[in-house]
Amino acid sequence: MSVKSQKIKRPIMRPKIFILFFLLSMSLAGLAQHESGTAEKINLPASDRIKSFTLSPVGTKIVFTSLIDNKTKVYGLKEHTLVDLPAGTQPKSVVFSKNEKQAFILSDEKLIVFDLLSAETKTIGKDEFASSKKWLWWYSIWNSQKAELYRLDWNALEVGHRIIPAIDLQNGKLILLKKEGRQELDPLDARYYLSPSLSPDKTKICGVAYGIGTFVCHLNEEIIYGPEKLESPSWVDNEFILATSVDDDGHEVLSSEIILVNIHTGKSESIALNELEAMSPKFSKAENKIYFQTPEGELYSVKIKQIER
Repeated sequence: MSVKSQKIKRPIMRPKIFILFFLLSMSLAGLAQHESGTAEKINLPASDRIKSFTLSPVGTKIVFTSLIDNKTKVYGLKEHTLVDLPAGTQPKSVVFSKNEKQAFILSDEKLIVFDLLSAETKTIGKDEFASSKKWLWWYSIWNSQKAELYRLDWNALEVGHRIIPAIDLQNGKLILLKKEGRQELDPLDARYYLSPSLSPDKTKICGVAYGIGTFVCHLNEEIIYGPEKLESPSWVDNEFILATSVDDDGHEVLSSEIILVNIHTGKSESIALNELEAMSPKFSKAENKIYFQTPEGELYSVKIKQIER
């Protein structure tokens, strides 16, 4: 992996490479000074290919829709296992248990609890789930499985999250789910929004405003970063995001690269990928790797400098 200085929009964003490297390393609070190779292809079982994917919160599993058979599957990055999820499951609707041994999926007003080891399923209706919340906390010490259910929020599950606050898209509109109800957000007065997500500490939103660019804002819509001409933003931690910078001629993509951005300073690093066309980068804190796909549906990872927490 090679790193070079990157200017996104403002002329002030073009410091010399040694200055940029020093500042970004300091702001990452102990980023180790090493790199480990270039992008590595992940060979999925049966030469499967990816239409779209999400990464589990811990970063050890990938949920994707297959280009081959259109099924939604979970691939274990450490175990190299591939499991088909129930028919009709969408990647963004899958919520993992904290130990990542189970998946929770809402379908037809029912919660499916899917065991990723045995492929067994249990179904819980909405009314049963609501009534169970009154007594499930008693099981928090000796029955971790039921305690896990107690920590889930039904409204959050509907949009692919464990708890609220949560962010959702409805007809291109940003919807913030809170305990008090739903609130429509429009921080950049955009026609519609794409790819929204909450920061790990649930205090910030990153996303794309159509025709305007990538942004980060507080829950009160105050802009922190952007808008910038970047695509597919996702969180690394509460201070950094990943995104892709794409160069096209109006008809086809000429090149793309992954950009690591400090949302507070605007400083960025670009990650060279040997001319691979990167899409939808996601960061795995379990391995300090970035996972991304190509237009052909191939999955790759690239090791970045180790972030010491």
